[in-house]
Amino acid sequence: MNGKNILIVGGAGFIGSNLASELSKENNVTVLDSFSNSTEESLKDLDVEIKNLDIVKDNLDEVVKEKDIIYHLASYPGHIESVENPLEDLDVTVKGIINVLEACKKNNRKAKIVYTGTRAQYGEIEYLPVDEKHPLNPVDGQGITKHAAEQYLQLYNRFYNIRFVSLRLTNVYGISVSKKDSGFLPVFIKKAMEDGILNVFGGGNNLRDFNYVDDVIKALVLVGEKDEANNEVYNLGGEVKSILDIAKKIISDVGNGQLRIAPYPDGIDKIEVGDYRADVRKIEKLGWKAEVSFDEGLGRIIDYYKNK
Repeated sequence: MNGKNILIVGGAGFIGSNLASELSKENNVTVLDSFSNSTEESLKDLDVEIKNLDIVKDNLDEVVKEKDIIYHLASYPGHIESVENPLEDLDVTVKGIINVLEACKKNNRKAKIVYTGTRAQYGEIEYLPVDEKHPLNPVDGQGITKHAAEQYLQLYNRFYNIRFVSLRLTNVYGISVSKKDSGFLPVFIKKAMEDGILNVFGGGNNLRDFNYVDDVIKALVLVGEKDEANNEVYNLGGEVKSILDIAKKIISDVGNGQLRIAPYPDGIDKIEVGDYRADVRKIEKLGWKAEVSFDEGLGRIIDYYKNK
């Protein structure tokens, strides 16, 4: 992709800053962020324009004008947090995407919106691997609001012909310079390096699949530039691991740390859905394939923290 005018909403976060780094090499990139969970530090040395705006409160009419692609990565952080603070989640995740869509409706209906959904939209799992036709029955606030946001994208496409693509992400991991650690892997690694305790909840035997952030960026770029992806929903996914096996490997690779099996904290057991593995054949037909193995990606993060 080159020569495009691109807006990244939530572009200072973990995935957003990595996407900005890639796209700013050959495109005109504007990053929109309120910096509530991130800092401009994640964008240093990048050739991007920065707009400090709140997608819930601020007018977005000007910032969407003349943009070819709008990547919408902003959302309320955390599964259990979305249950504890449902109105904040509703504002950021649902009102936020509606505000972007309304601005596009008035000022730029030619823009293509690439949205990041979540595996949490599926909720209770009925079969594995989970394909895009799997029933949607979310069990936490984030799954509910992400699904609602995706429905609004479909609505504005039907009424106003605003193109969209939604990628339903699973566990994305990698090196982050944002305020908040991206997922549990950095937390586990730092605990191990301090010879601390790695708490594995509920036995840790449930399976999850993982994508290194570089592979996610490739998928975002691919669906942004491919017309065949317009108005489609895609799963992302990768290697399947249990949390228990990951904790053991981190302790082994770091050479420090202690493992403890602990009961679920209050509320977590109510949003646990068991094993999850995504069927990614649909996006593979588009030309995407996960390339970074879990062990390689984990090694990169461990090396980063050792040398930090």
